[in-house]
Amino acid sequence: CAALSGYDMMLAEDGTTNRMLESLDLFKGICNSEVFTNTSMLLFLNKTDLLRRKVAMSPLTACFPEYRGPQDYDSVAGYIEMKFMAMNTTRDEDKIYVHRTCAT
Repeated sequence: CAALSGYDMMLAEDGTTNRMLESLDLFKGICNSEVFTNTSMLLFLNKTDLLRRKVAMSPLTACFPEYRGPQDYDSVAGYIEMKFMAMNTTRDEDKIYVHRTCAT
């Protein structure tokens, strides 16, 4: 599970690490672990409600300076999903099921 809304926030633990980049790094480690080689995975991208409110006020370039797409929910959420899928280097993409959720 990763928070879609964390792209412009830092970890509380150190105040310097971007939450989204930390989530991407963690997912990369889990997704490519030998332990899970033959396992399908579910990736929940949570806090869709917060992302919908946030995209108009805080650009995605706060985390991804290379982003040049529109600053709307569908484009930003799609780009973040693509970044997570790009972390996968060991399994077929059809073995990772992504769901966008709003669970509090």
